[in-house]
Amino acid sequence: MLSVPNATIERPPGGDGSIEATARREVAEGVGLDVGAVEYVHSRTSTTDGGTDYLNVVTLCEYEGGEPHCRTPAEVTAVRWLSLDEVRAHPDAPDFLVDDVERIETLRRAGRE
Repeated sequence: MLSVPNATIERPPGGDGSIEATARREVAEGVGLDVGAVEYVHSRTSTTDGGTDYLNVVTLCEYEGGEPHCRTPAEVTAVRWLSLDEVRAHPDAPDFLVDDVERIETLRRAGRE
């Protein structure tokens, strides 16, 4: 399945468990990229295959540096940059992912105006 980096918010004692910190950590741990600004896009509830309900928070992250690669091969099999049209056309892209990327692209384009 085609997906984007995702994680559970961790709140260690005295640590920063914010959405922004979680997004930065997961992108760095999963695909080796450094992220700057993190902007909320939207959220939705969903259910895992095992029946656990969860809240999915989607963010737009500013790329700061690094070369994308698989840092956790057990979780990430390949890293690719895809355009919105490529995500829409990808046979393994679930509908919710296409919706997420469309919302991200709308926000990203609005920031350029």
